[in-house]
Amino acid sequence: MKHTLLLMGFVFFAVFNLIISYSIAYTPLEIQLVNNNITTHIESMVSFELIINNNQDNPDDFVISVDGPHMEWSVPNILLLPVDAASSERIYLRFYPTEDGSEEFVYNVYVHSNKNPEIRDSAELYLNILPPFSIKDFYANRIENKLNVNLEIESAKRQDVNLVFEAKYMDGTVITTLSDSEEADKGTSTITRTITLPELLADDYLVEARIMPGAIGDELTDKATFIVEPIHDVVETTEKAVTALYDEITVTIHNYGNVVENDYEISQGVSSDFITGFITDPDNCFEESGNTVCKYVINRLEPGEEASISYRIEYWKSYIPYAILIVIVISIISFSFVKATNPKIKKKHVKKGTNKHSIILNIKNPFLHDLKNAIVRDWVSPLANVILDGFEPMKPVIRKSDAGTELIWKLGNVRPKEERILSYKINTMIEGSFKMPRAHLRYSDDKGSVSRIYSKPIVVE
Repeated sequence: MKHTLLLMGFVFFAVFNLIISYSIAYTPLEIQLVNNNITTHIESMVSFELIINNNQDNPDDFVISVDGPHMEWSVPNILLLPVDAASSERIYLRFYPTEDGSEEFVYNVYVHSNKNPEIRDSAELYLNILPPFSIKDFYANRIENKLNVNLEIESAKRQDVNLVFEAKYMDGTVITTLSDSEEADKGTSTITRTITLPELLADDYLVEARIMPGAIGDELTDKATFIVEPIHDVVETTEKAVTALYDEITVTIHNYGNVVENDYEISQGVSSDFITGFITDPDNCFEESGNTVCKYVINRLEPGEEASISYRIEYWKSYIPYAILIVIVISIISFSFVKATNPKIKKKHVKKGTNKHSIILNIKNPFLHDLKNAIVRDWVSPLANVILDGFEPMKPVIRKSDAGTELIWKLGNVRPKEERILSYKINTMIEGSFKMPRAHLRYSDDKGSVSRIYSKPIVVE
């Protein structure tokens, strides 16, 4: 009897669990959205695929409705779909958004039996409306002096757009600008342009893209950065002016890089058998393996600037004793000839009032040959300012630096027996006197040999 009761209890419990499980598992209606999240532009038709599962033993008609914002976008918003017993059907819920926006719209999909409204199910779908026009990505790539910019955009339709690209310093100062237009395709497209850059110092820079669709008028902007890597490119060129008694060596240092060169050092070695005359005073000289090595230091050399040093190598010490008298005679004759025939440049000043002076450069070519490509350079001490409207008869190229002001006149050809006079005015910043550096004239002869002559320094009082 006891075992019978236990068996009956076990059977009752099993049947009860089976009924409960079946009632829980059995759902007469199930719906499923294949993709419940779609992103699109305005004026584009999208379709959500809806699967309706009829788990009943009888066929049924199901009412489908959609509820949410902008119901005018739903095409249509109420449907009736017959579904056979224990089967499923697919239907597409279509939307046609017509308003601008940049947000997510949530809709509720309701499905219920037309015979028994208690049989129902629901789901949510998400419709994301993209803005009518947007920038997806913007980046730049520099190759030498070319900046390649790439702008990836998203457009709701094919339309003309206006473009402006600006390369800038990091403080926002504009370096160069490129303006253009483009026909953007519907969807995603990439616009590429190449901007020609001027010579830039090594640094970080900005490039800004501004784009305005013609039909919409709202300007969009984006920024990217690019880097100009440091380039050290200092070139030394040596010019030698040869005479009977000495060679005059001029070393010109030009900074072709994009980095300021500080404390740039030049070493020049000359055999100790010869006498070296310094036109540009060296910073240090020492003996090494029978040579006299002299070092020069250029304190600061800006990109694009050049500096020069000059010295002479005099050979008379190496002449044999019995030729000394001949050398002296030849030297005297040569010196007199050179003195009488070489071009000359003189520098003087005239005081024009308190702290005001007029600097006069007198260039003469007494000999029979043209001075070709004649260039006059003069330097003004940092203790004085150049008056910009005081140039006669021609205005020079002006370069300012911490070392003072450099003035450059390009005279072209100076004919024999021709005299040129250049003048400019300065305003001194101190009382008393100070020394003004020498001016020099550089020119070439008929054979292309380059020569350089100097004036004497002056004291401005």
